[in-house]
Amino acid sequence: MIPVNNIHVRTIVTWIAILMMYAGFLLSRAVLSTGTILFIANALLQNNWKQRWINFLADKKSVFFTFLFWIPFLTFFWSADKSEWAFNIQGKLPLLLFPLVFAMPVIRSKKEMLWLSFLFILFITGGTIWSIIQYLPYAPSIDAGYYKGLVMLTPSSRDYIRFSWAINIAILLAARLLTAEPLMISKAWRIILTFIISWLIIYLHILSSKTGILGLYLIAFIFFSLRIYATKKKWRYIPLILFLLAAPFIAYNTLPTFKLRTQYVHWDYSHYSKGEYAEGLSDATRINSFNAGWDILKNKWIGGVGFGDIKNEATEWYSQHTPWVSKPEMISPSSEILMYGCGAGFTGAVVLIIVLLIPFFQKKQSPVFYCFHALCLFAFLYEAGLDMQYGVFLYGFFSFWFTDRKVAEG
Repeated sequence: MIPVNNIHVRTIVTWIAILMMYAGFLLSRAVLSTGTILFIANALLQNNWKQRWINFLADKKSVFFTFLFWIPFLTFFWSADKSEWAFNIQGKLPLLLFPLVFAMPVIRSKKEMLWLSFLFILFITGGTIWSIIQYLPYAPSIDAGYYKGLVMLTPSSRDYIRFSWAINIAILLAARLLTAEPLMISKAWRIILTFIISWLIIYLHILSSKTGILGLYLIAFIFFSLRIYATKKKWRYIPLILFLLAAPFIAYNTLPTFKLRTQYVHWDYSHYSKGEYAEGLSDATRINSFNAGWDILKNKWIGGVGFGDIKNEATEWYSQHTPWVSKPEMISPSSEILMYGCGAGFTGAVVLIIVLLIPFFQKKQSPVFYCFHALCLFAFLYEAGLDMQYGVFLYGFFSFWFTDRKVAEG
């Protein structure tokens, strides 16, 4: 046990662990795992378990959040593939432990929380700059790939979907610093943050990830709606709203990647809307996975097939209903709600929906809190974000980081 009064040691370890998670998200899954383990162990290996447990049980959001782990865990009893079940459960373990970690303050002061938020913004911004540096020397050939559904190199093991999700989180953190902490942010830092937000918005349009761009406009709409409702000086937001409305048209006429990506999406739609198959179409593959997931859920609506057998059941569905689809495109249901439904029946799907909706009923939270949870709810409709390490980190960690709560006393 680390002595409970050894505040400075705990703080140093917390900083190291969080920075390792930031760096690991961009560079190395192993570093992300190590940072996560260190962050959780540093918090839980304290002799304050009684108060931690009391705080945890008093927070309905935290209690329900752990069901994201317990629901898959309980399907052990009817999962035939135990090794796949174990792999799935291992990846979801932070969803059980993050609520317990954040049941007690993990940061000593609000200033430290501001700095840690700003460092995540810098890490993500650095990742976008690296991505652009990789793109510029080969721009013509990379641009051509956009019409085939390819994208430029990104950090996070080239997982551009989760990386674009992280960019939107960085934008929300910057907006939080600008709006929620006006007395703690100097004019110079406000200019820097404004510049970073502008750059991240531009980069999202260059990257042209559908998840990133649609998420950007969703959180912008919610954020401006809440800010306009709360202020008397509504005219201040008119130029920003006009800019966001014009941004897609500007991007289409100035950014080759955005234009070609838009044309690819249209071409993709023109095929799958007619029931035609062409290998490599991302949206068509996603729709096939929806159909597979829905049929599995309907056939096993009581308890699902177990989280160990979702992949096998999906592959069997493709073999029976779409045998012409190539094996790499026989993916598991591309929806977190369907994943929980397939794994644990309608009960699993309903529990996930409840967990996703609970934050919207929490009072006295900042606009970016609701924006973040809207972003996650939207993404989980058509992405299985909790089926991978990056998604578990982004959703599990920032669900509590965005929550306005007391910090530890310095």
